[in-house]
Amino acid sequence: MPALSIKKSGSSLIHGVSEAGSPALYAALTHDNPGLHILLVAQPRRGESLAAQCHQFAKWTQNQTQKKTPTEVLYFPEAPPPNIDSARRTDRIGDRLQALSALLRDPKNETSRLLIATPEALLGPCPAKSSFAKSRLQLRTGDQHDFAALIKSLAEDLNYDSEALCEHPGQFAVRGGLLDLYPLDALEPYRLDFFGDEIESIRAFDPSTQRTTHSINAITVPSGAGAEE
Repeated sequence: MPALSIKKSGSSLIHGVSEAGSPALYAALTHDNPGLHILLVAQPRRGESLAAQCHQFAKWTQNQTQKKTPTEVLYFPEAPPPNIDSARRTDRIGDRLQALSALLRDPKNETSRLLIATPEALLGPCPAKSSFAKSRLQLRTGDQHDFAALIKSLAEDLNYDSEALCEHPGQFAVRGGLLDLYPLDALEPYRLDFFGDEIESIRAFDPSTQRTTHSINAITVPSGAGAEE
C-alpha cells in the first residue's frame, strides 16, 4: 500500500484498504486538511491512474460537503529519460510543469493539495524555485512586447516549437499579427491578437477546429527546458 503523509499531530496506521477503495480514502483524508500532502507510489503508472481517481473523488467530496474548492490533486512524474520519444517527452514535461506551477500558486500552503509521485521523481532533478519562477513568461492584454523578439524568445529561451498549426503543448504558430501558443502546463491553447507590439486580446481556442472559445486577461508560459533540470 502506498505511504501517505498527513498533516496531523501524532501518527495513524491505516491498513486493510483495498486498491479500489484507496482513492476515496486519500481524498477523504486530505479534504479538511489544508497544506501539501505527499503520496508516494512505487510505480509511475499507478501514480498516474491514482491521480485521476483521487481527482474524481475530490470533486465528489466537494459536491457532497459544499466545500468552495476541492483538494487539488497533482501528479509529478519522473524527468523524461533521453531515449524517450518526443510525444511522450512533451506529455511528461507538461505534467511536471503543471505540478510545479501549481506549487507556485500557493506558496503558504493554505489550500489542500495532494501531490502523487514516486520517490525517484521527488529525489530526481528539478529546477530551483527561484530560477523556475523567473523562467516563466507573463503575457497580459494591453502589454507591449516586441513581436519579433517574443517569437525569438519562445523558440530559443523557452524551447517551444514553431509549427504551421498550434495543436499540442509546447508549440506556437504565427499568422500575421496572430500568435497561437500552447503553454506546456495548460489544458488548452491560446490565440494572442497583436496590434503592432500591443496584445489586444487573448482567447482560448479548440486545437481540433482552431475556433476560439472564450477570452481571458492573461496567461503564463513556462520554459520547456526547466522541467528537466
